[in-house]
Amino acid sequence: MHTLESLESGFKLEFPEKIAEFNPVQFLQFCKDFCRLQDGLISDEDFLVALILNCLEMEPLKDRRLREDEASRLVMNMEALAETVTSFWHIPEGEKEALIDWFFVDQKVPVIEWAGQKYFGPASNLADLTYGEYEKAHTYYSVYLREKDPQLLDSLISELYRPEERKHFGLKGTGKKISLDQHDKDEAQRWASLLPFHVKFAVFVWWGNMEQYIRLAEIQTDAGPVQLEVLFKQMEVESRKVEDNTGIRGVLYHLAESAVFGTIKDVERTLFWDVMLRLYQMRKNYESEKARIEEMRHNAGGQQ
Repeated sequence: MHTLESLESGFKLEFPEKIAEFNPVQFLQFCKDFCRLQDGLISDEDFLVALILNCLEMEPLKDRRLREDEASRLVMNMEALAETVTSFWHIPEGEKEALIDWFFVDQKVPVIEWAGQKYFGPASNLADLTYGEYEKAHTYYSVYLREKDPQLLDSLISELYRPEERKHFGLKGTGKKISLDQHDKDEAQRWASLLPFHVKFAVFVWWGNMEQYIRLAEIQTDAGPVQLEVLFKQMEVESRKVEDNTGIRGVLYHLAESAVFGTIKDVERTLFWDVMLRLYQMRKNYESEKARIEEMRHNAGGQQ
Protein backbone atom coordinates (compact mmCIF):
# COMPACT_ATOMS: atom_id res chain seq x y z
CA MET A 1 0.00 0.00 0.00
CA HIS A 2 1.07 3.60 -0.60
CA THR A 3 1.04 5.90 2.41
CA LEU A 4 0.60 9.67 2.52
CA GLU A 5 1.09 11.27 5.91
CA SER A 6 1.84 14.55 7.61
CA LEU A 7 3.66 14.43 10.93
CA GLU A 8 2.57 17.99 11.73
CA SER A 9 -1.15 17.36 11.41
CA GLY A 10 -1.18 13.63 12.19
CA PHE A 11 -2.87 13.01 8.86
CA LYS A 12 -2.28 9.54 7.35
CA LEU A 13 -3.79 7.96 4.27
CA GLU A 14 -3.16 4.52 2.82
CA PHE A 15 -4.27 3.51 -0.66
CA PRO A 16 -3.55 0.65 -3.11
CA GLU A 17 -0.41 0.56 -5.21
CA LYS A 18 -1.47 -2.42 -7.32
CA ILE A 19 -4.60 -4.30 -8.34
CA ALA A 20 -3.91 -7.06 -5.81
CA GLU A 21 -4.61 -4.51 -3.05
CA PHE A 22 -7.98 -3.37 -4.42
CA ASN A 23 -11.14 -4.29 -2.54
CA PRO A 24 -13.97 -5.84 -4.63
CA VAL A 25 -15.69 -2.49 -5.26
CA GLN A 26 -12.46 -0.84 -6.41
CA PHE A 27 -11.61 -3.80 -8.65
CA LEU A 28 -14.97 -3.70 -10.45
CA GLN A 29 -14.65 0.07 -10.91
CA PHE A 30 -11.14 -0.36 -12.33
CA CYS A 31 -12.41 -2.98 -14.79
CA LYS A 32 -15.23 -0.62 -15.81
CA ASP A 33 -12.83 2.28 -16.39
CA PHE A 34 -10.40 0.03 -18.27
CA CYS A 35 -13.16 -1.21 -20.60
CA ARG A 36 -14.28 2.40 -21.23
CA LEU A 37 -10.68 3.28 -22.09
CA GLN A 38 -10.41 0.33 -24.50
CA ASP A 39 -13.69 1.37 -26.16
CA GLY A 40 -12.43 4.94 -26.64
CA LEU A 41 -15.04 6.43 -24.30
CA ILE A 42 -12.43 8.12 -22.08
CA SER A 43 -8.91 9.41 -22.69
CA ASP A 44 -5.68 8.15 -21.12
CA GLU A 45 -5.69 11.21 -18.86
CA ASP A 46 -9.28 10.58 -17.77
CA PHE A 47 -8.37 6.97 -17.04
CA LEU A 48 -5.49 8.05 -14.78
CA VAL A 49 -7.71 10.53 -12.93
CA ALA A 50 -10.36 7.82 -12.48
CA LEU A 51 -7.67 5.45 -11.19
CA ILE A 52 -6.49 7.96 -8.61
CA LEU A 53 -10.02 8.74 -7.44
CA ASN A 54 -10.73 5.00 -7.27
CA CYS A 55 -7.60 4.37 -5.17
CA LEU A 56 -8.63 7.14 -2.79
CA GLU A 57 -12.27 5.97 -2.84
CA MET A 58 -13.37 9.49 -3.78
CA GLU A 59 -16.19 10.71 -6.00
CA PRO A 60 -15.54 13.61 -8.41
CA LEU A 61 -17.14 16.91 -7.36
CA LYS A 62 -20.35 17.57 -9.31
CA ASP A 63 -22.28 20.03 -7.18
CA ARG A 64 -20.17 23.13 -7.82
CA ARG A 65 -17.16 24.49 -9.67
CA LEU A 66 -13.90 24.75 -7.73
CA ARG A 67 -12.48 28.12 -6.79
CA GLU A 68 -9.15 28.99 -8.41
CA ASP A 69 -7.14 28.31 -5.22
CA GLU A 70 -8.94 24.98 -4.71
CA ALA A 71 -8.29 23.95 -8.31
CA SER A 72 -4.62 24.88 -7.98
CA ARG A 73 -4.17 22.78 -4.85
CA LEU A 74 -6.08 19.91 -6.44
CA VAL A 75 -3.84 19.96 -9.52
CA MET A 76 -0.70 19.93 -7.36
CA ASN A 77 -2.00 17.05 -5.28
CA MET A 78 -3.12 15.12 -8.35
CA GLU A 79 0.32 15.54 -9.94
CA ALA A 80 1.94 14.17 -6.78
CA LEU A 81 -0.47 11.26 -6.65
CA ALA A 82 -0.06 10.58 -10.37
CA GLU A 83 3.53 9.57 -9.69
CA THR A 84 2.27 6.74 -7.48
CA VAL A 85 0.01 5.07 -10.04
CA THR A 86 2.99 3.91 -12.10
CA SER A 87 3.12 0.97 -9.67
CA PHE A 88 0.09 -0.47 -11.48
CA TRP A 89 2.24 -1.10 -14.55
CA HIS A 90 5.37 -3.13 -15.21
CA ILE A 91 7.67 -3.58 -18.20
CA PRO A 92 8.31 -7.27 -18.97
CA GLU A 93 11.93 -8.25 -19.45
CA GLY A 94 13.04 -7.59 -23.00
CA GLU A 95 9.98 -5.46 -23.77
CA LYS A 96 9.57 -1.69 -24.16
CA GLU A 97 5.85 -1.31 -23.53
CA ALA A 98 4.47 -1.19 -20.00
CA LEU A 99 1.63 -3.56 -19.11
CA ILE A 100 -0.92 -3.49 -16.30
CA ASP A 101 -0.13 -6.02 -13.58
CA TRP A 102 -3.45 -7.87 -13.33
CA PHE A 103 -2.30 -10.74 -11.12
CA PHE A 104 -3.85 -11.33 -7.69
CA VAL A 105 -4.98 -14.45 -5.84
CA ASP A 106 -7.81 -13.38 -3.52
CA GLN A 107 -11.44 -13.46 -4.64
CA LYS A 108 -12.26 -9.92 -5.77
CA VAL A 109 -15.64 -10.77 -7.30
CA PRO A 110 -17.23 -12.80 -4.47
CA VAL A 111 -20.75 -11.59 -5.26
CA ILE A 112 -22.40 -10.26 -8.41
CA GLU A 113 -25.50 -8.17 -7.74
CA TRP A 114 -27.78 -7.85 -10.74
CA ALA A 115 -31.48 -7.02 -11.15
CA GLY A 116 -32.13 -7.29 -7.41
CA GLN A 117 -30.52 -10.71 -7.13
CA LYS A 118 -27.22 -11.82 -5.64
CA TYR A 119 -25.03 -14.43 -7.31
CA PHE A 120 -22.24 -15.99 -5.25
CA GLY A 121 -18.97 -17.18 -6.75
CA PRO A 122 -16.29 -19.56 -5.45
CA ALA A 123 -14.59 -18.77 -2.16
CA SER A 124 -11.05 -17.46 -1.93
CA ASN A 125 -8.42 -20.08 -2.74
CA LEU A 126 -11.23 -22.02 -4.48
CA ALA A 127 -11.93 -23.66 -1.13
CA ASP A 128 -15.49 -24.70 -2.05
CA LEU A 129 -14.99 -25.40 -5.77
CA THR A 130 -15.79 -28.93 -6.94
CA TYR A 131 -13.78 -30.77 -9.55
CA GLY A 132 -16.78 -30.77 -11.90
CA GLU A 133 -17.08 -26.99 -11.67
CA TYR A 134 -13.36 -26.59 -12.29
CA GLU A 135 -13.40 -28.92 -15.30
CA LYS A 136 -16.16 -26.99 -17.04
CA ALA A 137 -14.87 -23.53 -16.08
CA HIS A 138 -11.36 -24.44 -17.25
CA THR A 139 -12.71 -25.67 -20.57
CA TYR A 140 -14.94 -22.64 -21.22
CA TYR A 141 -12.05 -20.31 -20.35
CA SER A 142 -9.54 -22.16 -22.55
CA VAL A 143 -11.82 -22.28 -25.59
CA TYR A 144 -12.86 -18.64 -25.09
CA LEU A 145 -9.20 -17.61 -25.26
CA ARG A 146 -8.96 -19.24 -28.67
CA GLU A 147 -12.34 -18.48 -30.21
CA LYS A 148 -13.48 -15.29 -28.40
CA ASP A 149 -17.10 -16.47 -28.54
CA PRO A 150 -18.98 -14.26 -26.00
CA GLN A 151 -21.35 -17.13 -25.17
CA LEU A 152 -18.39 -19.06 -23.76
CA LEU A 153 -17.66 -16.17 -21.39
CA ASP A 154 -21.31 -16.26 -20.28
CA SER A 155 -20.98 -20.03 -19.77
CA LEU A 156 -17.88 -19.50 -17.61
CA ILE A 157 -19.80 -17.11 -15.35
CA SER A 158 -22.90 -19.31 -15.21
CA GLU A 159 -20.72 -22.25 -14.14
CA LEU A 160 -18.96 -20.37 -11.36
CA TYR A 161 -21.79 -18.24 -9.91
CA ARG A 162 -25.01 -19.46 -8.34
CA PRO A 163 -28.02 -17.46 -7.07
CA GLU A 164 -28.59 -16.71 -3.40
CA GLU A 165 -30.44 -19.36 -1.44
CA ARG A 166 -33.83 -18.43 0.03
CA LYS A 167 -35.54 -20.21 2.91
CA HIS A 168 -38.98 -19.67 1.42
CA PHE A 169 -40.19 -18.06 -1.77
CA GLY A 170 -40.13 -14.28 -1.57
CA LEU A 171 -38.26 -14.13 1.73
CA LYS A 172 -34.89 -12.51 2.33
CA GLY A 173 -31.88 -14.46 1.13
CA THR A 174 -29.68 -16.53 3.45
CA GLY A 175 -26.39 -15.04 2.25
CA LYS A 176 -25.37 -18.41 0.79
CA LYS A 177 -25.55 -19.77 -2.75
CA ILE A 178 -27.98 -22.48 -3.74
CA SER A 179 -26.78 -26.07 -4.01
CA LEU A 180 -25.49 -27.59 -7.23
CA ASP A 181 -28.67 -29.68 -7.46
CA GLN A 182 -30.80 -26.53 -7.55
CA HIS A 183 -28.63 -24.67 -10.05
CA ASP A 184 -30.39 -24.07 -13.38
CA LYS A 185 -27.58 -23.71 -15.96
CA ASP A 186 -29.91 -22.44 -18.70
CA GLU A 187 -31.29 -19.69 -16.49
CA ALA A 188 -27.76 -18.86 -15.31
CA GLN A 189 -26.60 -18.54 -18.93
CA ARG A 190 -29.47 -16.12 -19.58
CA TRP A 191 -28.75 -13.75 -16.69
CA ALA A 192 -25.00 -13.94 -17.32
CA SER A 193 -25.57 -12.76 -20.89
CA LEU A 194 -27.28 -9.61 -19.55
CA LEU A 195 -24.42 -8.51 -17.28
CA PRO A 196 -22.44 -5.36 -18.13
CA PHE A 197 -19.26 -6.28 -19.98
CA HIS A 198 -16.94 -4.87 -17.31
CA VAL A 199 -18.41 -7.34 -14.80
CA LYS A 200 -17.79 -10.22 -17.21
CA PHE A 201 -14.28 -8.90 -17.79
CA ALA A 202 -13.64 -8.80 -14.02
CA VAL A 203 -14.63 -12.47 -13.68
CA PHE A 204 -12.51 -13.35 -16.72
CA VAL A 205 -9.44 -11.68 -15.18
CA TRP A 206 -10.00 -13.35 -11.81
CA TRP A 207 -10.43 -16.83 -13.29
CA GLY A 208 -7.35 -16.35 -15.49
CA ASN A 209 -5.40 -15.60 -12.31
CA MET A 210 -6.85 -18.74 -10.72
CA GLU A 211 -5.60 -20.80 -13.66
CA GLN A 212 -2.10 -19.53 -12.91
CA TYR A 213 -2.53 -19.85 -9.15
CA ILE A 214 -3.52 -23.53 -9.36
CA ARG A 215 -0.25 -24.32 -11.10
CA LEU A 216 1.77 -22.32 -8.58
CA ALA A 217 -0.10 -23.31 -5.42
CA GLU A 218 1.20 -25.61 -2.74
CA ILE A 219 -1.07 -28.06 -0.94
CA GLN A 220 -0.07 -28.60 2.66
CA THR A 221 -0.08 -32.24 3.80
CA ASP A 222 1.20 -34.02 6.91
CA ALA A 223 4.23 -35.04 4.83
CA GLY A 224 4.94 -31.46 3.75
CA PRO A 225 3.91 -29.15 0.88
CA VAL A 226 3.28 -30.52 -2.62
CA GLN A 227 3.17 -28.62 -5.91
CA LEU A 228 0.76 -29.51 -8.69
CA GLU A 229 2.71 -28.29 -11.71
CA VAL A 230 3.60 -31.84 -12.78
CA LEU A 231 -0.09 -32.72 -13.11
CA PHE A 232 -0.95 -29.95 -15.52
CA LYS A 233 1.77 -30.98 -17.94
CA GLN A 234 -0.42 -34.01 -18.58
CA MET A 235 -3.49 -31.87 -19.30
CA GLU A 236 -2.11 -29.34 -21.80
CA VAL A 237 -3.48 -30.93 -24.98
CA GLU A 238 -7.21 -30.29 -25.30
CA SER A 239 -9.75 -30.47 -28.12
CA ARG A 240 -11.03 -27.24 -29.64
CA LYS A 241 -14.67 -28.02 -28.82
CA VAL A 242 -16.09 -27.99 -25.30
CA GLU A 243 -17.99 -31.25 -25.69
CA ASP A 244 -14.93 -33.06 -27.10
CA ASN A 245 -12.52 -32.06 -24.36
CA THR A 246 -10.55 -35.21 -23.52
CA GLY A 247 -7.85 -33.59 -21.37
CA ILE A 248 -9.19 -32.91 -17.89
CA ARG A 249 -12.35 -34.87 -18.72
CA GLY A 250 -10.16 -37.94 -18.94
CA VAL A 251 -9.22 -37.39 -15.29
CA LEU A 252 -12.83 -38.11 -14.31
CA TYR A 253 -12.82 -41.47 -16.06
CA HIS A 254 -9.42 -42.32 -14.61
CA LEU A 255 -10.50 -41.58 -11.04
CA ALA A 256 -13.88 -43.28 -11.50
CA GLU A 257 -12.08 -46.43 -12.65
CA SER A 258 -9.89 -46.33 -9.54
CA ALA A 259 -13.05 -46.08 -7.36
CA VAL A 260 -11.26 -43.66 -5.02
CA PHE A 261 -14.19 -41.22 -4.90
CA GLY A 262 -16.88 -43.35 -6.50
CA THR A 263 -18.63 -42.80 -9.82
CA ILE A 264 -17.96 -40.03 -12.32
CA LYS A 265 -20.75 -37.98 -10.69
CA ASP A 266 -19.11 -38.52 -7.30
CA VAL A 267 -15.78 -37.28 -8.65
CA GLU A 268 -17.47 -34.20 -10.12
CA ARG A 269 -18.92 -33.34 -6.70
CA THR A 270 -15.64 -33.88 -4.84
CA LEU A 271 -13.78 -30.75 -3.79
CA PHE A 272 -11.23 -29.70 -6.38
CA TRP A 273 -8.21 -29.68 -4.06
CA ASP A 274 -9.03 -33.20 -2.79
CA VAL A 275 -9.03 -34.50 -6.36
CA MET A 276 -5.78 -32.70 -7.15
CA LEU A 277 -4.07 -34.16 -4.09
CA ARG A 278 -5.20 -37.67 -4.99
CA LEU A 279 -3.98 -37.22 -8.57
CA TYR A 280 -0.64 -36.03 -7.25
CA GLN A 281 -0.35 -39.09 -5.03
CA MET A 282 -1.22 -41.39 -7.93
CA ARG A 283 1.35 -39.66 -10.13
CA LYS A 284 4.11 -39.97 -7.53
CA ASN A 285 3.21 -43.65 -6.92
CA TYR A 286 3.41 -44.26 -10.67
CA GLU A 287 6.83 -42.61 -10.90
CA SER A 288 8.12 -44.56 -7.90
CA GLU A 289 6.89 -47.84 -9.36
CA LYS A 290 8.39 -47.01 -12.74
CA ALA A 291 11.75 -46.22 -11.13
CA ARG A 292 11.61 -49.48 -9.14
CA ILE A 293 10.97 -51.53 -12.30
CA GLU A 294 13.77 -49.75 -14.16
CA GLU A 295 16.15 -50.48 -11.30
CA MET A 296 15.14 -54.15 -11.29
CA ARG A 297 15.78 -54.35 -15.04
CA HIS A 298 19.14 -52.67 -14.64
CA ASN A 299 20.17 -55.02 -11.84
CA ALA A 300 18.98 -58.06 -13.79
CA GLY A 301 21.00 -56.94 -16.83
CA GLY A 302 24.13 -56.49 -14.74
CA GLN A 303 23.92 -60.03 -13.39
CA GLN A 304 23.95 -61.67 -16.83
